[in-house]
Amino acid sequence: MKKLVRLLPVALVAVVLVLAIARSLPAADTKEMPKSVVVIMHIAPGKHVEFLKSMAQGEAWAKEAGVPPTMLYAHTSGDSWDYLTIGPVPTDAQQAKLDEVTKKHGGKVGWAANFEFRTFAASHTDTEAAGPTSATELLAAAGM
Repeated sequence: MKKLVRLLPVALVAVVLVLAIARSLPAADTKEMPKSVVVIMHIAPGKHVEFLKSMAQGEAWAKEAGVPPTMLYAHTSGDSWDYLTIGPVPTDAQQAKLDEVTKKHGGKVGWAANFEFRTFAASHTDTEAAGPTSATELLAAAGM
């Protein structure tokens, strides 16, 4: 116990030195990582075809608006989800253009589109993620 008490000041000095050195190092590359939206969906029974037709229409409108595509993945085995999408987070300008094109074709935007989506989805979860990227790019962004 006495050895531990004697080592405590040494450990404290070491921690202070490490923090001081870390603070003096140049900041890591602050290049902005691309952002994506990941959505995992369980589609309501009997709504799969309707859902896919709606997604196909949205793909066409996004292409017309010049918005990068969202990738769709269909479940084949394992967990219980039906579809997963990964797509870029649109800029304000991209979203405005997409809304304009969607309205031009009689589609719904905003809350109306949100409510329409829920007629297909039994449940879903969505989140934002950094990427697409690589382990090398993440390490570089962390300054490692």
